[in-house]
Amino acid sequence: MSEIKRPGWYPPAGAVVIQPGPAISCKACETVTPAGTPGNAIRMRDRHRCPAGTPAAHPRCPDCSSIGPHCLLVDGQPAPVWHPSRTDLYAAAVRAR
Repeated sequence: MSEIKRPGWYPPAGAVVIQPGPAISCKACETVTPAGTPGNAIRMRDRHRCPAGTPAAHPRCPDCSSIGPHCLLVDGQPAPVWHPSRTDLYAAAVRAR
């Protein structure tokens, strides 16, 4: 099954948690969203994306598809710097914010 590329930026691992109610809370973008049911809360936690320009979140790299804090080299190892296209995407979103 191919991965669906959802819009928005990816919060760091563990930033989105389920709260009583049920609801989800994201520490990266500081949002709380009601979920309605526990099952929906799990789906929402797994699919949550922060708004573009959220300082603690990461945009998907257009070159290597990385969603983490590091871009990836061809061999899958972390790159020392982001690809230029990802840097441009980040800068544009932060300026627009």
